[in-house]
Amino acid sequence: MKKMSQYHDAGHSRMKSIIRKEHDFQTSKDPDLRVFIWVSFVEIYNENVFDLLGQDSIFGKRKPMKILSNEGNAYIKDLSCVFAGSSEDVYNILQFGLQSATYGSTDVNSNSSRSHSIFFMTVVSYSLATQLINYSVYKFCDLAGSERLKKTGNFGDRFKEAQKINTSLMVLGRCLETVHKNQKSKKLAEIVPVRDSKLTMLIQSALLGKEKLSMIVNLYPTEEYYDENLNVLNFSSIAKQIVLQRKPTQRRDRSTRYSFFLAQATSSPSAKIDWNQLMVENERLKQELAYESNVYREQLADKALEIQQLKREIFDQELQLRNELTDDFESYCAQREATFQTRLKQAREAAVLPYKLQITNLNAKIEHLKNVITDMEYEEDEYEKKLKAYQEELQKYREKYLQVIL
Repeated sequence: MKKMSQYHDAGHSRMKSIIRKEHDFQTSKDPDLRVFIWVSFVEIYNENVFDLLGQDSIFGKRKPMKILSNEGNAYIKDLSCVFAGSSEDVYNILQFGLQSATYGSTDVNSNSSRSHSIFFMTVVSYSLATQLINYSVYKFCDLAGSERLKKTGNFGDRFKEAQKINTSLMVLGRCLETVHKNQKSKKLAEIVPVRDSKLTMLIQSALLGKEKLSMIVNLYPTEEYYDENLNVLNFSSIAKQIVLQRKPTQRRDRSTRYSFFLAQATSSPSAKIDWNQLMVENERLKQELAYESNVYREQLADKALEIQQLKREIFDQELQLRNELTDDFESYCAQREATFQTRLKQAREAAVLPYKLQITNLNAKIEHLKNVITDMEYEEDEYEKKLKAYQEELQKYREKYLQVIL
């Protein structure tokens, strides 16, 4: 925790130094002016809005939040609003919220943001002299970059996230094109489709010209990302041509939803005493917040240990179950093998049996034919003997015949 705190302090100091070099801020010398800052932080993940500063985000049990509208101004129901006493508090709250944001790995970026995030900063100023309250809302949007499937290699959840990101960016581009077209055309203005995505719903005041809008784009200076850089430049060129038609309204109310924080200052004749009491209360709340944060961290650490223990138990049970399943499967395979061998033997015997009968019949026929052949050979010998006797007798008759003739 100490290293993390030192890292945050160094980051805040570096950012503060850069801002002071670029801008010359004048310190207000009005002793009656009191300034208060509240911040909120949300992310838009898969077209669902999640609070990055709520207690649910600490333990990962997040619930989508509803976007409502009041007099054309969109707001998020039950959104956490945290008081910040200094710029360092704002920076630390921002870093705390980023720890709950959604990141993932792709082929292009190992720590790719999988959502759009919007950091709301409400600045409330109260004048003790005029008893008027002025407030301004700043929205800092960090948009996830458009992604191409061929380069990122997304699939599964990453693919679904990329689809939602690209769709919301496409809706933002359509809104900017419609605003630009309405400014150029003298015909009936087209409706800006701000309600087609959660991102454009939350920044609709700026898209409709009620608030100032500035855009910063990032380029990747390599030939591989030429198409992406070209799309970003085309996108930003349309935004650059949009001209704010009407000045943003400046609301100066005597009563706002932050008025209850200033109740003591408006009701007490001694504003300085009330201011000191407010600062004491602020310090007390900071201490309570630090204590609650430590409690949550300890609970989170206990939950992490419990999860690790449960994972080990699940692993052991899974290993035991796998061994039991393996033994049962081997026993089943052995039984099936024995059954198949028995069936194979029976099948062989059943298949050979008809052929055995045929072989027996054929052997009997062969024996019969052998006997027939033997008898025929015997008869042949008898016929040869008779033929020889006939030939001898014929020869005798021929000799007698010749003697008679001569």
